[in-house]
Amino acid sequence: MATITQPGLDGRLQEARLDAQELNRQLHQAEAGLQTALDEKRYAEAEDLKKAANALREPLLIAEAHVQALEAGVQALREHQQAEERAQREREAREQAAAAHGAALVDEQAAVEEMQSCTAEWEPAYQALRQAIAGARAAEERIYRARVSKHAAGIASGRLPEGYPTPSRAGIVAGRIEASQILSLIWRTERLL
Repeated sequence: MATITQPGLDGRLQEARLDAQELNRQLHQAEAGLQTALDEKRYAEAEDLKKAANALREPLLIAEAHVQALEAGVQALREHQQAEERAQREREAREQAAAAHGAALVDEQAAVEEMQSCTAEWEPAYQALRQAIAGARAAEERIYRARVSKHAAGIASGRLPEGYPTPSRAGIVAGRIEASQILSLIWRTERLL
């Protein structure tokens, strides 16, 4: 940053102000002396004081102009430094925002890939659940048929008395499917997507 030149300008401005103040004090002193000399009718001294006062006016104007120029320079330098600092802060903020944007893009892409991976598992998992339900229903049907066969063989072998009640369907799996809205919906819907 250009702040190294700031103390030099401030120092020169302070010196210029002191010089202008000294010239202004000398001019006021000469003018006051001139007025006193005129009041006391010391015309020769008044003429010398008038020349001294006139000789101070131009250097005083130059000194005041120098002060104004240095003040403007100091102000312009401060404004320039503030603009540079502001631009630096804005640059840093943009760089941080760009880094955050890049990190967010990476996070987003990772999340998208994870989501796609998870959703790719839905249909196979859904079909596996449907197969498990179908397997349970088929096993329940086989249980019923085995019981009917066992019943018939039991009567034929004499192990069961004639007229022994025929086994009924257990309906445990079918009952659970009907009792559960989710299982019922899964059983009725062939594909998830």
